[in-house]
Amino acid sequence: MIGRTATAADVSARRRGAVVVGALAVLAPTCHWAWAAEPTPPALSQAAFPRERVGLDLAMGFGSIYGTIGLQARFDVPVRRWLLVAPFLGGGLFFKEGSGVGAAPAAGVSLSVGHRFRLAVDLGVGPVALVDLDVHGTAVDTRTLLGPLVALGLEVARENGAYVRASIGAAWPEWPSLVSSRATLVINVGAGVRAL
Repeated sequence: MIGRTATAADVSARRRGAVVVGALAVLAPTCHWAWAAEPTPPALSQAAFPRERVGLDLAMGFGSIYGTIGLQARFDVPVRRWLLVAPFLGGGLFFKEGSGVGAAPAAGVSLSVGHRFRLAVDLGVGPVALVDLDVHGTAVDTRTLLGPLVALGLEVARENGAYVRASIGAAWPEWPSLVSSRATLVINVGAGVRAL
């Protein structure tokens, strides 16, 4: 083979190539850091939709699922992006005839179907009626009647996890057996927020 002597142009080209490679080696980590530091668009960020992740909600409201007037703790379990299943426990107060207050429990499961405007379904057991106990025509006490309930309504959720919920349905007073069991109307209205 016949060797070729490097010319000045070849040396200059090699130097330029070495400078470019060196510059890329220095800039590559910086560019990678800049790309990694770019914020994720809100539409793709999981933090923008806390209701779509497993977590605890705390709510306050009025109705059977809140124990008359009270609080509710529910544990959101997103089965799909559009379907949320949330077991709940509630407890509230009611005003007795004359004076004093009483306490009533509630428990069940709530379903939400949709994204921001959700179809709401409540299934559970809670206080569905109040009865006055009379002695010779004088009210001496007020009791709550507990029973199974089903309600259908609407839930409006915000991206920060806050929501309002309203549902209407039917319930059957069963416990204690003070009156004959017949369907009664139940209305639930409340608002909540993601706690954990």
